[in-house]
Amino acid sequence: MLRLKRYIFISALFIVYGFQVSPVFSQMPRAFSMENPAAVAISTSSTNVLAAKEDRRILILVNDSDTTIYCTLDSTPAVVGRGVRLNSNGGTLFMDTAVPTGAINCINGSGSKNLIPIQG
Repeated sequence: MLRLKRYIFISALFIVYGFQVSPVFSQMPRAFSMENPAAVAISTSSTNVLAAKEDRRILILVNDSDTTIYCTLDSTPAVVGRGVRLNSNGGTLFMDTAVPTGAINCINGSGSKNLIPIQG
């Protein structure tokens, strides 16, 4: 008896499964533009990084400093030691599912430090 194995091949337009070809346009995410503002200086008091945005579908925060930064994702003021911790020298938060739509606020424990926010 001859057994045929089924392989999945993925291209930009079609998924080929066995001998069946079906378009995947309905499964592809909608296009969106990325907003990449300049670095934001985060101080020792709660700093607003991004305003609330109802249609935010991607959020990336990159700590471009030598100290830890803490962020809140629900419009509440940031407090050192609470919320999302972004470690120093490139600590990153990447969200593309269950993306928060509230204002993003951040704080650090010493001086003015840079955070790079990206949203789309």
